[in-house]
Amino acid sequence: MVRTLRLAHFSDIHYTLSPTAAWPLSARGKRLVASAGYYLRGLGARFKGNPRRIAQLLEDVDAAQVDHAICTGDLSSTTLDEELRGLAEIF
Repeated sequence: MVRTLRLAHFSDIHYTLSPTAAWPLSARGKRLVASAGYYLRGLGARFKGNPRRIAQLLEDVDAAQVDHAICTGDLSSTTLDEELRGLAEIF
């Protein structure tokens, strides 16, 4: 008997909060680039409302009754502690 395995795959959900609170203490390396993108490239506006959209995505995955859900990258934009706490609440 062959069993079908149903998977849900998603990536690059970018839970994004304003990096203002962490500036400039955490503005090094990738955080500096991500913070610049937030303000200069308009990513703050683009990802506004993402916590709600991520929650809806996860509800849709649950409703699809898949065997496994796989998220393969970029959960947050600047890896601020607040972003990671927000993700933990949603997941």
